[in-house]
Amino acid sequence: MAELSVISYGWTAWIPFTIYYFAGIPQILLNYKNRSTSGLSYRMVFFDYTGNMATTVYTFLLMLPLACRVMEPLLMFNISILVMQCFYYCRDKEARTFLVASYVVLHVVTAAMLAVAWWYPDAIGNAMGWISVVVQIFTQLPQVLKNHARKSVKGLSFAYISMLGFAGFMEMIISFLLNLPIQSVFNGLRAVGYCIVLCVQFQWYRSNTVAAASKELD
Repeated sequence: MAELSVISYGWTAWIPFTIYYFAGIPQILLNYKNRSTSGLSYRMVFFDYTGNMATTVYTFLLMLPLACRVMEPLLMFNISILVMQCFYYCRDKEARTFLVASYVVLHVVTAAMLAVAWWYPDAIGNAMGWISVVVQIFTQLPQVLKNHARKSVKGLSFAYISMLGFAGFMEMIISFLLNLPIQSVFNGLRAVGYCIVLCVQFQWYRSNTVAAASKELD
């Protein structure tokens, strides 16, 4: 029955991952337009990169559907652009040094996990899947807290947030259809939850954001 489900609905796996991919583009373009990533939480970007790196390893080690194996590296590419923008537009030398150190440590740890995966692919694959779930539970929390602290969503793309939420909803539904590991279901549920919170913040802080933009024009 599970095999029949994968055959019948396998194409649907492309839907959430395609949306995830295009979701990052509005934020990348907004950062480029503003020549700034001040609206983004650097911690959110780091957690997002970490979670997606873990998800990519999990996807390949457990041989999830082809759509996952094609799109996950593309998602990593988009998030890598956000990482580079955060570094390039950051004017604080100490913050830049910390960013470099954090990403170096992350890649060293991931390389070590991949080395162990040579002997224990299933165990490491499942472990990376749960690492992805745990990390991504907290991924957008820094952005929520940042928006709350400044009472503004300036510099954050609404299209980026809303598309992530829609993709998460689709991932959750399709994970059930394809009988994917429970980690995939949790990731979709997490994306939907944070999308709701951030959309509420967009509604609450819209007036502050518009006022700040008008002040800059004056």
